[in-house]
Amino acid sequence: MSDFATFEELAGDHHLNVTIMTDYGDVRRFRLKIPSFIEWNETWYRLRDVPIPNTRAGANGKEPNPLDTEYRAKQADVDMRRKLLIVAHALAGGGMTIPGETLEEKADALGRKWDGAIINALFTALKGAYEGGQAYRDDAGAVFRTLREIAAKSHVALQHLPDGVGEDERPVESGPDSV
Repeated sequence: MSDFATFEELAGDHHLNVTIMTDYGDVRRFRLKIPSFIEWNETWYRLRDVPIPNTRAGANGKEPNPLDTEYRAKQADVDMRRKLLIVAHALAGGGMTIPGETLEEKADALGRKWDGAIINALFTALKGAYEGGQAYRDDAGAVFRTLREIAAKSHVALQHLPDGVGEDERPVESGPDSV
């Protein structure tokens, strides 16, 4: 087995199980397919952003005004619709049967029938999975060491570390800005 990830082991569907407790006490479990990079972006950019209107007075006449209330309301509608599309895609990919033939119809069904708190919680979980993870450089400028190794080479005395700290093998980035 190689220390490096392969295309084959990362390809394929990845799922996320999410449990949500609503404000009214219901507990619901969901299985979501985490969209691939292309699936997420194709779904998100299926809808275009609302053009920023030129409603702010400026030195050269009217200038774009991203604080325009009508613009912000229209953009909020686009963003809400994007969330519904992403959640519908993930739920369908996770095996849920949702009324509708197209992704848009499935998103409509969710938006009409489900509580907004559930949609937002599912979207937040998906976004965290999509954007989550940590990457570390693996070169001479960023060597991994345990806390104990770092403390031994720094001005931090080992007795100042709480009991058990430095005993585990979690990677910690070492370098000029790390301690």
